[in-house]
Amino acid sequence: MTEKKKNILEIAKSLFLSKGIMNTSMSDIGHVIGLNRRSIYRLFETKEDIAYQIATGILEEWNAENKREYDLLEGNALEKLESFLYRMIDDMHEQILEMRFLTEFDFYFRDASNSLLDVETQNRRDYENIVMNANTYIYNLLKQGIDDGSINLDMSIALMEATISNILWSFGQSISIRGNTIEKETGIKPITIIKNQVKLYIKALQ
Repeated sequence: MTEKKKNILEIAKSLFLSKGIMNTSMSDIGHVIGLNRRSIYRLFETKEDIAYQIATGILEEWNAENKREYDLLEGNALEKLESFLYRMIDDMHEQILEMRFLTEFDFYFRDASNSLLDVETQNRRDYENIVMNANTYIYNLLKQGIDDGSINLDMSIALMEATISNILWSFGQSISIRGNTIEKETGIKPITIIKNQVKLYIKALQ
């Protein structure tokens, strides 16, 4: 990737995180970097292609961080799972702007059901490949827990893994866009609520 493309992606990411995807135009990106729209379109076919590349980059960074944290886990599988889930939540909380971007990204593309955005590109394929082949750390820890006796599971590992990961991700997305409202409604910090959910999972798996 050329330096010019990297610079455009960095500027676009900054604008997407601060203003949102829908409120950022190619002209906005060009204005900040000092290029006209035509110059940007020579490097990126659409704003959506830029968004896909940024989303892919964020997920790649998160996957790399998950691997580093997974490799440092200690204890039996249940203890490792609890620690890993708490670290995932802390990472989402510390990168709330990235989480908010990915939330808007999911809404914006609506699982590619919007015909105007349902265009097959390499950027979209790269993103979907990361999503479909995301790390399997939760699955692996559940399996290890069954093997070492620290986890008692009365359903398939795949079902439990999907339940944990999707519910935590969905709640993380909700917090990223309405965390202040949740705290006003409940009087409890959202991160405390989501960590309590992990406690419930751990108790259910004992």
